[in-house]
Amino acid sequence: MGQIITIKRLRHWGVLLWLLILLFGRGGAVWGEEVPEYKLKAAYLYNFSTFTTWPDQGKSHFEFCVYGKSPFGAALDHIRGKRTGSLPIKVRTTQTLEGVAGCQLIYIAPSAINKLGQVLGSVAQYPVLTVSDNPGGLEPPSSTVQCSPSVSDNPGGLERGVMINMVTVKGRITFEVNLAEVERHGLKMSSKLLRLAKRIIH
Repeated sequence: MGQIITIKRLRHWGVLLWLLILLFGRGGAVWGEEVPEYKLKAAYLYNFSTFTTWPDQGKSHFEFCVYGKSPFGAALDHIRGKRTGSLPIKVRTTQTLEGVAGCQLIYIAPSAINKLGQVLGSVAQYPVLTVSDNPGGLEPPSSTVQCSPSVSDNPGGLERGVMINMVTVKGRITFEVNLAEVERHGLKMSSKLLRLAKRIIH
């Protein structure tokens, strides 16, 4: 079950409030209001897609995929039909590796984190933004190249090839980025998004 996150406790509360307004409208969260964890994470995912650029693939829509059992409930309903660039977003959930074909963003749910290597392998040759979110909170390996200290929701996830790992520690949500993998797959990530990352692997 997701936690309840209080906006005023978040490090980048002003930015997150803006992201929530973009996704849910002005009737969404306001200063000091408690927001379900996965409603906030849905806002993060939407903005990961809007601040990332994909090579032109001639698609008529943007495929936003959840691999594994979705923890979002109705939170992703707000994303359906919105746009990433010029493409309307189509949201779908799959629990098979065959089902990730055609996805442009894949969120690997905590329930499926044991399949992380298989999911990454299935999209290794494609421009797909991969996002993990696995409850935890261990320090990353000391050999990791870092821009700032961090704790990871998915220890070793970035080192295994995930592009973005969402981090929830003591009621705060942030994220870390494997920029080397982002660029290797032909994606470009906005500096505005990278400035908010807790940790970046180059």
